Amino acid sequence: MNVREKNVVRVADGKKTSIAEILNSRRSSEKALTATGFSNEDGTKGWRFGAQAVELEVDGETGVVRVLRVVSAQDVGTAVNPPLIEGQLEGGVVMGLGYALGEELVLDEGKTLNPTFSDYRIPFAQDVPPIDLINLESSLPQGPFGAKGIGELGNFGIAPAIANAIFKAAGVRLTEIPMTPERVLAALESK
Repeated sequence: MNVREKNVVRVADGKKTSIAEILNSRRSSEKALTATGFSNEDGTKGWRFGAQAVELEVDGETGVVRVLRVVSAQDVGTAVNPPLIEGQLEGGVVMGLGYALGEELVLDEGKTLNPTFSDYRIPFAQDVPPIDLINLESSLPQGPFGAKGIGELGNFGIAPAIANAIFKAAGVRLTEIPMTPERVLAALESK
């Protein structure tokens, strides 16, 4: 969608609808419309690019997935503070590992059933495999000293990389996270 001359314009077919019409619609539950946006001059250099790959083992008897190595490549813009970048990206990878393999908030009628770290499984230091970072630099002129935001880059590709590696290693496609041993084992047994 695009907003032009107080109209929302559908990109697919160019159909225009006024903002007032949207707000007055029976289907609209909101009486305020807020929008924000950001644009770069060339429309491309502000994009953040990254890719992750994992090497792992799947225990066919227990469903336990053990990640042996992570490779994470990303465009960081200009690396103004390399040690900070390394810490940020490694932290994102570890966050992605937890998200992919263990972290799950369990609720029952709005009550959290796993409110502590003994119940809500986050990665421990011994769970973290070697992480190889490949930082590529392409300066962003609009960024401070050419830097780009990197806060989420280390996290985004980990769950899909793990799902693909499980498929390659064990021949089962998991489409739900976290990919707990129970879910992996159930997929292996239904294969």
